[in-house]
Amino acid sequence: MDLLAQDINTITFQDVVEFCDQQIVESTELDYKQILPRDLTKHFAAMSNRFGGLIIGGVEEDPQTGLPSKYEGLVNDGKLIDRVHQFANNVRPLPSYHVRTTEEVGGKVFLLIRISEGGAPPYTPKNDPTVYLRTGNITTPLERADVDIVRDLYAKRASAAAERRDNVARADARLRVRLEQAGEGQRPAAPAREGAAVTAMPEPEPLLPEKLRFLTSYLQPFYPRHELTQPRAIFAKLNYLRVMYQSSRIFPSMQMQPITRGMFSFERRRQNLAFSCDQIYANGLFMHSESLARPWSDRGDDIFLAHIARNFYMTLLFGCGLYNEVGYSGLTRGALVLERASGATVQPIRPKGWRGIVFDSDLPKAIDDTYSWPIEADTHQLSDDDWVHTYFYERMREICWDLGVEDVARATMDEYIRESAFNR
Repeated sequence: MDLLAQDINTITFQDVVEFCDQQIVESTELDYKQILPRDLTKHFAAMSNRFGGLIIGGVEEDPQTGLPSKYEGLVNDGKLIDRVHQFANNVRPLPSYHVRTTEEVGGKVFLLIRISEGGAPPYTPKNDPTVYLRTGNITTPLERADVDIVRDLYAKRASAAAERRDNVARADARLRVRLEQAGEGQRPAAPAREGAAVTAMPEPEPLLPEKLRFLTSYLQPFYPRHELTQPRAIFAKLNYLRVMYQSSRIFPSMQMQPITRGMFSFERRRQNLAFSCDQIYANGLFMHSESLARPWSDRGDDIFLAHIARNFYMTLLFGCGLYNEVGYSGLTRGALVLERASGATVQPIRPKGWRGIVFDSDLPKAIDDTYSWPIEADTHQLSDDDWVHTYFYERMREICWDLGVEDVARATMDEYIRESAFNR
């Protein structure tokens, strides 16, 4: 039995006992803890800086040999997992990890903490610049002589940031090219009968990126250095992965077409400047862009906060499904980007049943031309509905404030999620 390779969600109390019976020694990737130590934060950082690993709480090890000597579990006081989250939150940047307890046996459980190799090293305890590494079966601080190791850790983080920027730039360039192509005229329709006048379809107005107000949301692995799977494998699973809202609308589009190492869709309504574009790539980047023009309204210059909230929430949900499907576990980074916003009237999210009247002169107007709100999460957090709801609400409060809306009630946002009927 190898708990290091086993899915943490399937590990039982008896599995841990049998694993310890094998007398597996502590190592770079395995750490036994009889109780939760006061310095668990540095262990989070150390494992994140190397290869990741598994911490098992409730196992006492022999300090001389590193072998498990007593493995009876921990008293389940209902707060073990909360304390682990507190330790993890004291690491910068936030490590990628998964924590759970086994089932209870005789009033005790084993605490399991699976820590992933970090893509953003060096990881350090908050307010402590010391860099810790897991060497053998101990956690040690780096000395000055280890400056080359620290330099390599920072280089890895910088390389990840550059790779992410390049990914987004390539996808954005494809969008801009498609926008420029979208304004080409159409051929006249064929006459209904001989001698009948030819009625030409009106040419669509050019979608000039420098004049178009639109919103983009995207997410990708922290270090997208490898392809997670083949593009056609993602394509085959899209019907399963798509997010529905309001029982009929679908994210991403049903009209995806193959492109280099990914897939692409672009849809435009001829009667105005409305468009929607989706891109998904084998390295885990997906991007959704759409204009703020609305075909059923003459208020194409308004910014609707509900519009931003919808794209944000669907990005989180789709990211969770995509990364679970391709087996990616770790940090993700992305953003919501609003372009050409300056001067637009900002429409707040209204509580259910609201019937008031607000004049445009009383509504805020966007001041900045471009807004960018980062998205930061790990895949375990994206799988936690409670975390997603809280993160969504806190981020939307920030977005509202930046756009001139003082606040939005938690109850209003919860109602918005229910009314939108998101389904993944």
